[in-house]
Amino acid sequence: PEQYDKNFSADSRADVYAAGVTMYNCITGLLPPESIKRAPHDKPMFRGKLTDAQKSAVSKAMETEISDRYPDMRRMLAALDAAL
Repeated sequence: PEQYDKNFSADSRADVYAAGVTMYNCITGLLPPESIKRAPHDKPMFRGKLTDAQKSAVSKAMETEISDRYPDMRRMLAALDAAL
């Protein structure tokens, strides 16, 4: 989402967002709405059997607010690992 803002320099959290969207697509077969069209803190809809912890981990990776996302891939992977 921050890549749409000309005044913001993207960092590793942009990669976290992209990984979250990729996981969401693999899990649901759907793409979420574009980040600039999503409301802050909206929660994606999941199909299939996922635990609340798994949904939460992927949702946090896809937060539109950069400060609400995992700060890096290591922390995202640790959350996903803990959710298994």
